[in-house]
Amino acid sequence: MKNFSLLFCLVLIACASPRDQKAPTLAEKPLNSVVMSLGGLKVNYQWMEGPFPSPSQANTLLVSVYDAEGKLSDFSADLSLGFYAIMPSMGHPMDREGYFERISKGLYINRGIRYNMGGEWENYLILSDTSTGDELEEAKWRESF
Repeated sequence: MKNFSLLFCLVLIACASPRDQKAPTLAEKPLNSVVMSLGGLKVNYQWMEGPFPSPSQANTLLVSVYDAEGKLSDFSADLSLGFYAIMPSMGHPMDREGYFERISKGLYINRGIRYNMGGEWENYLILSDTSTGDELEEAKWRESF
């Protein structure tokens, strides 16, 4: 009986609640980069919140844009930045793309991204012509959550 009690206590200690797990801080979240050929801009993207596998949770993506000299730079006025994702294994798109808003020179944030479910997703940053809506360039990455 003594051994059973000890084993039971060890199992309880090992099974920590998900509430006990600490969310990563911003410094612990990866900063990723892509180069977009339009204007030779380097684009960094970083999840500020998420990604979460539920349409009830909004994800926040921060995008920073740098020119060839490494200085923060805005996209030209005739370009707009968008986001899109698809789950290749299921063949369906995300729940909501949200939209980017400029928060300061070279910094754009999208607080409205929502995924349908967990799994592997193919994400896209898309540069479009503001006058025609034509997609001019995209940067793609995959991630699972």
